[in-house]
Amino acid sequence: MENGQKILLIFMVTIFAVSGVYAQNSGFNGAFTHLNNLFMLSNAKTRSISPENLTGEKGKGGMATLK
Repeated sequence: MENGQKILLIFMVTIFAVSGVYAQNSGFNGAFTHLNNLFMLSNAKTRSISPENLTGEKGKGGMATLK
């Protein structure tokens, strides 16, 4: 094998090995949703912060006091 072919072979094997590491899917957190992962579910919780629920606490909507 020529020297150039050896270098090319080592380069290709390295690129293949590194691409496998980056292709592994870490957990889905729901923050970066697009058409490729739209079907996935996450454990995210939603809370509404509005004039009726100033802190966003669960079950505290509609408890605003009138001044």
